[in-house]
Amino acid sequence: MKTHILLSILTLTAMWITPVSGKNFESLSLEQWQFESYHLKYEQNWTAKLFTSDLAIADHSYANPEGYVEINGYLEHGRAELSSPSIPLKPFTWYEVEIQYQTMGAADSSISLAGLYPDASRDLMDQVILPSTNGSVHTHKALLHSGASRSDYHFFLGNTGIGKTVYLHFRFRELTAYQTPEENLLIVDLLKMEPNPENLDLWKSHKKFTGLFGFADPGYMHPLKASIKLLSEADPGLIVFSPTATDTEEINMGFFKKRKFNKGIEKILLYAEENHIPVLGICAGHQSIALHYGAFLARLKDDNSGEYLKEIGPTTLNIIQEDPLFDQLPHKNRLKITEAHLIVVGYNFALPENLATSADFGNQIFRYDKQTGDPWYTFQGHIEKDWEYACPEGSLVMHNLLSNWGLIQNRDVMAGTF
Repeated sequence: MKTHILLSILTLTAMWITPVSGKNFESLSLEQWQFESYHLKYEQNWTAKLFTSDLAIADHSYANPEGYVEINGYLEHGRAELSSPSIPLKPFTWYEVEIQYQTMGAADSSISLAGLYPDASRDLMDQVILPSTNGSVHTHKALLHSGASRSDYHFFLGNTGIGKTVYLHFRFRELTAYQTPEENLLIVDLLKMEPNPENLDLWKSHKKFTGLFGFADPGYMHPLKASIKLLSEADPGLIVFSPTATDTEEINMGFFKKRKFNKGIEKILLYAEENHIPVLGICAGHQSIALHYGAFLARLKDDNSGEYLKEIGPTTLNIIQEDPLFDQLPHKNRLKITEAHLIVVGYNFALPENLATSADFGNQIFRYDKQTGDPWYTFQGHIEKDWEYACPEGSLVMHNLLSNWGLIQNRDVMAGTF
């Protein structure tokens, strides 16, 4: 007798069940199959892929007579993923997912995942990291939310790293509206040396703030144009200091030291401190804020080869200080994020608390404890990038960050209200 897996999704066939918000789970029966480490387009329109960075590798799949979905990953920085067909979901809506699964082998290096992303862009992916104990079967409920996109969405199951997750059951239901932030977002643009509002197109990830988390279109400010008047008019509830392009980083290292540029940084940070506004700095943002408070920027050489050190791509950080930022990380003392830098913040810098280091560079994540408001955080790496490929932990850290600041709804708190 042929076995089947119950994977719960909406369908566009005669089997459609009209959802009753918060009450009904949607179900569809799919044939069993096994996905290993390649690309598969399943006959029921489910799609399986292995990603390394943003490259999908295609090969084969085959039927699994045991009747479960088994997803194996073979690459340290890879991601194996099974995605549902396109499903018409409402924008900015919470969905409860229920997953039964088993993690098998290499649990210390793999992460089991469930999530949701629109047809329009995988960049706008909301996802949760599933708790796991090697060999144990778990049934876990979590909340995911759609974003601003009005295109169809895909639910997915998957894992990153080297290991295997066996998925036994998945279903979902619609709950309630996701409340978008009321606060204004201001982005301090460090992408180029001259003010130009078009610069933000170089930083694709800034769209996560609007397309996923629901902030209104951000205000824009270049340090050379910073003024108290413009800051007051922007009325920000969050200030984000952007990254810069890798090929201009050394130029910017010198430019950040120019008096007029640094004066602009000073005005913005003073305004944020006086008005209790949280600040997030990413890459060049991390460096420019540290520089303002007395750090120096430098290039480091390898002691043996004499070559300059750099960090490019997925990088494992060692967490050296506990912080709510890291709540529910799957590996307690480790965090993988994408790096793209040649410069390090110098070590004669005592103002912030350093929370993490990497193999070659210290001073990776700073917490500035502001007595007048919530702590500020800055990241040498790109905490906002690569969630949808090798570095899903970044999505958890960003969610912790924004929800701890009270800017977005906390999915764990929301789960307790239903």
